[in-house]
Amino acid sequence: MEGKNGRDTLMSGKGKRVFRPAKPEKWRNNAIIGGISSRFAYDIGFKEAGDILVEKASSGYLQDALFFPICSCYCHCIEVCLKDLIRQVVGLIRLKRKYGETIEIDISDRGLSKKYGIKKLSKGHCIENLAELLRDVFNTVSPEEKFNHEIMDYLIEIDSIDPFGQSFRYYTDTKGNVIFPTQQHIDLRRIKRLIKKIYDYCTGMHCWLSE
Repeated sequence: MEGKNGRDTLMSGKGKRVFRPAKPEKWRNNAIIGGISSRFAYDIGFKEAGDILVEKASSGYLQDALFFPICSCYCHCIEVCLKDLIRQVVGLIRLKRKYGETIEIDISDRGLSKKYGIKKLSKGHCIENLAELLRDVFNTVSPEEKFNHEIMDYLIEIDSIDPFGQSFRYYTDTKGNVIFPTQQHIDLRRIKRLIKKIYDYCTGMHCWLSE
């Protein structure tokens, strides 16, 4: 059955030219998508894609060109992680309030009102804003385990380069200005190492919140 937003056309007649299953004898070519199996596929997938591209680029293959999809994958991975963690923490806050615990934070002032829920998060790509919101709500439910300052500094730096989620996707901005007008040298393996540090921290926070 086709979904309201048309995304289910992958499995309907409209999606059979590009998005269709492999022939039975080539079943190993199939990716299984949709439903609960895809719950964590986005952050893991974009992180792994970035890692694979770093390894490819580090061998001397198109490292200048691969820089952009590498950073785009990593930034999207971080964005997905932050949004998932915000949803998780806000859910915990609401559960605690339901059972009478006092939580001194007004989440309605942060674009998370009951009327709009947390779907509004999907409209923003600003990593710094997401990180600050996560820090504030996390510090509220975990006063003894504050959000890591070093991780926050990394996130703010990334946002300063890619504040709208577009810097690594296009050569120019919406006004026609070249996004990276001067040549620079960037250590791809350092990026991979620090993204892993951020990702591991987010994964640890998820595990802590799930206990």
